[in-house]
Amino acid sequence: MQSGAPLPIGDIANGQDSYDKLVQDAGCASASDTLECLRQLPYEQLKGAMDQSSPLFSYQVRRALSTEGSGN
Repeated sequence: MQSGAPLPIGDIANGQDSYDKLVQDAGCASASDTLECLRQLPYEQLKGAMDQSSPLFSYQVRRALSTEGSGN
């Protein structure tokens, strides 16, 4: 048995807007390697940026999931 996402999330590109917002909120937007920038942040700074993100069941996430199978 393998673990996975609690909900099907579809194409990984669907999460790009959320990642971009996290990067911006964390202060890593100008970094050449945004993922490495996020990795190097102090916990409290990263948590603060994550606390600004949309929760899993927010309108934006539900809309992305509902349009995934509709071809939109």
